[in-house]
Amino acid sequence: MSQKVADNSITLVRNNEGLIPLKPKKDEIICIIQPGMIRLEMSDAVNLYDENKLKSEIMKRHKNVREVVIWLEPNKEELISIFDNAFISDIIIACTQNAYKYSDQVKMIKELKELAYTKNKKLITVALRSTSDLAYFSEIETHLVSYANWDSQMQALVKVLFGEIKPKGKLPVPVKGLYKVGYSFKGKPKFKKEKNCSEKFFLA
Repeated sequence: MSQKVADNSITLVRNNEGLIPLKPKKDEIICIIQPGMIRLEMSDAVNLYDENKLKSEIMKRHKNVREVVIWLEPNKEELISIFDNAFISDIIIACTQNAYKYSDQVKMIKELKELAYTKNKKLITVALRSTSDLAYFSEIETHLVSYANWDSQMQALVKVLFGEIKPKGKLPVPVKGLYKVGYSFKGKPKFKKEKNCSEKFFLA
């Protein structure tokens, strides 16, 4: 039952570049960047001893995966590791956890966006908790919300990422200045990014 609820909850907010569903080539590297398992509230069903299942679930579909686990405010050493791994990867899945409260997460996403734009990387962001995160890096073109990072939610997220199920979730609260309650992405990609070209071409 919990997995069915999770499968119905994942919200695709943006898919402007048509990256979802993912169809990585065998030799492409997927880089996952995510905060560790942290109990933000006493009611949270996680603790520091839990292992986030995002990497293991992706590796069931694609073996060439790298991971960087960060603190809520990534430090200098973590940032070096983030950009070293992102630079050599083809697809970057960058997860945030209440980034609206942690400015270094926001800065990280903005710098990853610049890297993806200039080096022709595919960037996907995932809000692991708050829908508000997107408002702080609104230039992102591919964004999902999982609402939590426990096992059933990560399994559902990966199913959506790889097109095994359709995203059925809708925003339960508005994203300030961007989206109303009940929104989810239903349209076609707005533009595509040509290989080796930094310009965006709008689709008719």
